[in-house]
This record gives sequence, structure tokens and C-alpha cells, in this order.
Amino acid sequence: MKSKALEVNLSDTRVDVIIDPKYSILLEIVSSYVGILNRMNTLLEELSHPYKNWEFISGEARHLALHYFYLYQGHEKGDEALTLFVDIFLKAFEADAGPKVTAGAADNLMLFLQHIATESGDDLDRFLPVLEYGLNSVSSYDKELLAYFVRSYYQPDKIAR
Repeated sequence: MKSKALEVNLSDTRVDVIIDPKYSILLEIVSSYVGILNRMNTLLEELSHPYKNWEFISGEARHLALHYFYLYQGHEKGDEALTLFVDIFLKAFEADAGPKVTAGAADNLMLFLQHIATESGDDLDRFLPVLEYGLNSVSSYDKELLAYFVRSYYQPDKIAR
């Protein structure tokens, strides 16, 4: 059974997506790993699409940020890459895509910041500005939005310590 309405909807929302050049550092860092590169491309295409699936973006960014942290850590522009991930989580948080996505993005950001703090080892000084940026961004939200972070399993005060 073929749906004419679905066909029209898909053709109306199909667009050529151009990945924002500011994300090129993420592609550069994973360029030697075809599987990771494909997954990163998918994330960045979704992020650059006018009709974003924020739940997918937040979850996929979590996977790519945490599982391949060692790649960003070992790269000279790793701090820039980590800052981009913080921005992706913040955008997902601010997307007004429903409370589930908002809470998930808050949790993912807090987990990511905790991961940076605990896994950076000798590079912690290099990544402190990323942590500061993330925590300052969180603290700038009004009381209602800040509550998402305060109620997160990964609490800002623990990360700051």
C-alpha cells in the first residue's frame, strides 16, 4: 500500500543538506576511521537539516562524544571539538522538542562534562576552559531550565569539584 500523502510529505521535506563548516574539525579528527566518519556525517547532516530530530542528535552526539573521547583528546584541536559537542547538547536542550528531549540533553551534557573531568588525565588543564564554558552555560539558565540540570543524575556541583 502506497501513501500519496507520505510521498508528498517526503518530497516537501527532502532538502540538500550542507554541513556547517564549523563542524569540519569533528570530521577531520575521525577521518581515518570510516565507520566513525560515516556516523559523524549522519549526525552533522541531521544537525544541519532544517527539520532536526533532536532526540537522535542528542543521543548520537552522546555516543560519538563519549566513545571516541580518546580521539579528540589526542588531537591538537581536541578542545575545539569538545566545545562543539557542548554546543550540540546545549542546542538540543534549548530546542523546545519536549520534556523528554530536554531532560535527555541535560543529562547527556552533564555526563559529557563529567567524562571530560574524569578521563582527561594529564590533559585536564587543556580542557578546563571547555568544562568552564559548559558549566557557565548551564548556570546562565533561569530557575525553571536550571532545574533540569540540578535534577540530573550527573550533577553540576559534582563536576565542578
